[in-house]
Amino acid sequence: MIDHVFLPHEAEVIKSIPLSNRAVQDIQIWAYTNISEYLVKSAYKMIQTQQLRSSHGQSSNHSQSNKIWKAIWAVKVCNKIKTFIWRACRDILPTKANLTRRKILFDVGCECYDDGVESIDHILLSCTYSDKVWKSKCLREIMSHCTNLSFVDVADQIMQSKNDPEIAIFFTTSWMIWNKRNKAYYGTPRPDPPFLVMFAAAHASEHLEANYGNLS
Repeated sequence: MIDHVFLPHEAEVIKSIPLSNRAVQDIQIWAYTNISEYLVKSAYKMIQTQQLRSSHGQSSNHSQSNKIWKAIWAVKVCNKIKTFIWRACRDILPTKANLTRRKILFDVGCECYDDGVESIDHILLSCTYSDKVWKSKCLREIMSHCTNLSFVDVADQIMQSKNDPEIAIFFTTSWMIWNKRNKAYYGTPRPDPPFLVMFAAAHASEHLEANYGNLS
């Protein structure tokens, strides 16, 4: 039963737990109260605590994490792209890796057939398709000094070191990589990387000019 319910590495850990040699009767307890009994109030507090921890993101510094979130909402792109970047930085997008952890999927492989686990960092930065996108001539300067970093760290570094048009292009390109990945599941082929880069840059520039004037 354990092998059917849990992932292989989880099942091995569970089965390695030593059992008591005494005939002790099993009882059900709730670990989040002093009386070991389930209470709706205690469950609510547990969920609040977990959400608070996850909202800190991958940074152990809470104030630094909050600074990143505020910076994202200040970027000069449309709100749907800001929301996407915020979700990507918090690792709450429905990647295969996240869906597998929730027991919704059991296949973590990237659709680009490069043997990578489809995590946020992989699909947006290092899979076969996204790697070609970021290595395009007009994006190399934006992505300089961003190798071997997680997506949230790349976003943070770019927001601190680049100008508004460059940040907007990075945000928009990341969103388009994800958007085309979703459409690929339904049979729509991904555009060639140079075309996606050109379209993302045009989209970002048009939004900047329409809402903030020419910032280049």
